[in-house]
Amino acid sequence: MSGGIATHVKEIAGVLSEKNRIIVITPYQTTFTESLGNIEVHRIRRLRRRRFTMVTTILSLTTAANSLRRRVDLFHSHGFPCSGVGFINSGCILVLTVHGFADLEMITSGRLAADSPALKAMKKFERWVVKRADAIIAVDSTIESYLREELSASKDKVYCIPNGVDTQQFSPNVERREIRAKYGVKDKDQLIVVIRKFTPKNGVENILQGFMLLKKRSEFGNIKLLLAGGGELKARFSKIIKENKLEKSVMLEDAVPHEEAPKYFSAADIIANSITGLTGIREPETSSLLEALEKARPIGTSITTLEALASGRPTLVSTAGGRFRGVSQNDVGVLTPDDSEILSDALAKLLSSRNLLETIGKSGREYVTTKRTWKAVAERVSDVYRFAISKR
Repeated sequence: MSGGIATHVKEIAGVLSEKNRIIVITPYQTTFTESLGNIEVHRIRRLRRRRFTMVTTILSLTTAANSLRRRVDLFHSHGFPCSGVGFINSGCILVLTVHGFADLEMITSGRLAADSPALKAMKKFERWVVKRADAIIAVDSTIESYLREELSASKDKVYCIPNGVDTQQFSPNVERREIRAKYGVKDKDQLIVVIRKFTPKNGVENILQGFMLLKKRSEFGNIKLLLAGGGELKARFSKIIKENKLEKSVMLEDAVPHEEAPKYFSAADIIANSITGLTGIREPETSSLLEALEKARPIGTSITTLEALASGRPTLVSTAGGRFRGVSQNDVGVLTPDDSEILSDALAKLLSSRNLLETIGKSGREYVTTKRTWKAVAERVSDVYRFAISKR
């Protein structure tokens, strides 16, 4: 596991291990077992092949899970490929958490064609898992709808439980000068920070284009942008930056280790995040970041968004279904559509008022510390476990 899913599993396991014995099985470069407090981690070597990588992953994880079946009361699978144990061991309780749209992402990335036999087999396997699972957790409301409408999941066993955030790790108290000094950002400079993988569905280019429009305004000469994430669009971003002579204003960085992210966010005057979305998924219109959070829209349950809010920095997010209704001191953050001109205007309004930046940053922090801690999320996951167990 990697990225947001790895963070999710680590945090949920950490909370649940306070009262339970937890075993985590995850693919890795090599096979070994380690103990982390009350958590036993089995890392299983991933067999990388030109073809059938997913099949070999399913087989290796399933074999490892089944070998531990006598020590386990409930299996919790994060993603469809980790659910194979539910088929070779029909007596086990199986809970599934779905973090995204694996089949659609395969099409978007070009790894599978829309009408290929492999994709059809993948979709069939997903339907089998949905039918087999005793309970299913969707991390956002769009995934929840997809499970019910496209994969025929029974309404009574699907729960929407958004991601959480570690409000101690991500905090306004984290030292901010280290990263600013590393990239030569002066005290008089205003810095926008983005930590997001550079892929088409993540929409980072929209933020870059919005920054370029902002930079053309004479009053924002001291604005800088730090893009950290790496990925398939990095070369394209580098070309755009050079063509527009922005080498002194835009810093392009590869992926930042998760433990370093709090320093990057703390260094920011504004943190930006974005989601363009996937073809075939319609995102409901959303009028504010607060609504996105309350209704568990994808941008509102993005771990990056939650970590930004917890950092106490004003957070701006853009998404396909977003509507920009202006900037207010009552906001927990700012929401825009994936439109670079609107995004640029929103940034300009934020950066024009130090009081606005501080007030919105404080409100965002208060929201997540009240409603989105990993402890609160884990308690809801425990309720799902109790439901799944009661069915047996």
